[in-house]
Amino acid sequence: FPSHDRVTLTLNGTGTYFVDGTLSIAGTVTMSGSSLLEVDGNMSGAGTFTHGNRKVIFAGTSQTVSSSTTFYDVDVNSANLTMSGTVSINRIMNISAGTTMTTSGTITFASATATPSNLYGTLLNTGTISISNAGGLVMNSGSTYIHNAATSVTSIAGSNSIKNAGSTFIYRGSSALSTSVSISSRTFANLRFESTSGTWTPTISGSTATSINGDLYIGSGVSLTSSSYTGAL
Repeated sequence: FPSHDRVTLTLNGTGTYFVDGTLSIAGTVTMSGSSLLEVDGNMSGAGTFTHGNRKVIFAGTSQTVSSSTTFYDVDVNSANLTMSGTVSINRIMNISAGTTMTTSGTITFASATATPSNLYGTLLNTGTISISNAGGLVMNSGSTYIHNAATSVTSIAGSNSIKNAGSTFIYRGSSALSTSVSISSRTFANLRFESTSGTWTPTISGSTATSINGDLYIGSGVSLTSSSYTGAL
């Protein structure tokens, strides 16, 4: 879909529509019926994408979604996917094992407690992530969440995400990046603090106990300050 063609396209069949290259939306793309859409390239453009309560599958090798849009169901099966726009997930996003999804823009998970989004691979946040409902994101065994941003980590560190046994939650900062940290009244499977360069001095605070059911790792270059934390660890 060339960017200069401002067309209106409706996908209302019963099968899967495949886009092998870049899906660049300048006009309107509407999904309906029982169709699925698989995108193997990038997704871009300032046009309108209407999900029609249908699923989009990203299945390329290295992909970027720069469009700001709302999805219903999403399967992320690509090796590497970067979302740099403002994206909302109305129902379920599944991030497959072996996949690294990077959020450099803003993503909101509106997934309900009964139908949560699922992390099986790696979710690297360098932007903003918000989870609207309790248990709206499940970190499954073998999955990894990396918080590498100064933006709020409250909704994903707290009860809005379920951190199953075998999952790993990483706070990653550096001498140049003061990554937000929240551990008071939190439960983790495995918890790691990492610095990518220089000395990172995260400060933890709060008065409510932190539960770590697996391993706690404080990496090289990390100087953890806990003078204002009075909870049990």
